[in-house]
Amino acid sequence: MTQHSFSYTTKQELCAIPHDKICCSFAELLGITLLAGRLSRASVKIVTENMYVADRAADLFKIVFDVETKFVDTHGRPQDHGRTQDPPLPEITDKAEIEQILLNFKLITIENKNLIKYRVSLDFLRDECCRAAFLRGVFLGGGTVGSPQKSYQLEIFTHYFGLADDLQKFAAGLDLNFKRVTHKGGQLLYIKESEQIIDMLTFTGAVNASMELMNVKIEKEIRNDLNRAVNAENANLDKTINASMRLLLDIKKIEETIGISALPQELSEVAKIRKRRTDLSIAGIGKLLTPPLSKSGVSHRLKKISEIARGL
Repeated sequence: MTQHSFSYTTKQELCAIPHDKICCSFAELLGITLLAGRLSRASVKIVTENMYVADRAADLFKIVFDVETKFVDTHGRPQDHGRTQDPPLPEITDKAEIEQILLNFKLITIENKNLIKYRVSLDFLRDECCRAAFLRGVFLGGGTVGSPQKSYQLEIFTHYFGLADDLQKFAAGLDLNFKRVTHKGGQLLYIKESEQIIDMLTFTGAVNASMELMNVKIEKEIRNDLNRAVNAENANLDKTINASMRLLLDIKKIEETIGISALPQELSEVAKIRKRRTDLSIAGIGKLLTPPLSKSGVSHRLKKISEIARGL
């Protein structure tokens, strides 16, 4: 079974969203066409590697413009849909239908029908449902999202500088702060903050993908917290072991020079127990003393022993 990427399955989920309102279908198809459309006066072709996006675009052309698409390969040759490794691409070649689409999307004007402008008209995006549909179409047409197991990154690529401007401003109006770089001769918009990616996926309707990303994020945070706690505990353990070893060396030094019995009775008693029972904690040593002594009291005596050893 083929293992599809997180980006692929996210688009698959988005393509399963029902076409409830014609205005939203129009806005979504506009997003797909701007980002994945190869447009000319002779052809409107949606270029995508995702078969679900190809089918979605074909359905939307039928719903919005009552236009039937034919499926071709990247070279424009007819294909039998579903019987090829690469997804067939929906294409429209009827000149009247192309003009209808481009005019309605405001990509051309009546005054200048030969100049196709890849720009966003906000007139279509006044309602929140249409803004969500448009952003969904933009992602379907030119977006990718990395596996949350590896990194947090959502990208949208376009060859058109003006379109990148429009998309960045549009997203900012939704509190989505895309950064931008020039990449492979085009413009790459990207987000690396997990919360922003979750917000965008949720807004566009990819609820399952959003939940998966959120769960992975929580798991990573728990794992990181646990690692920090273990590292801190190991560091404290190392300190304890080092302190214990230094104390044993101090006691040995005293034993080989003046002898443990030369120490004051309260110190020699502690030194003998420490030497005999290296496994005991400071509190454990205190319990064996007569009378028993608190942890701070034992620590004070051990400090005195070390000071005497350094003096030797």
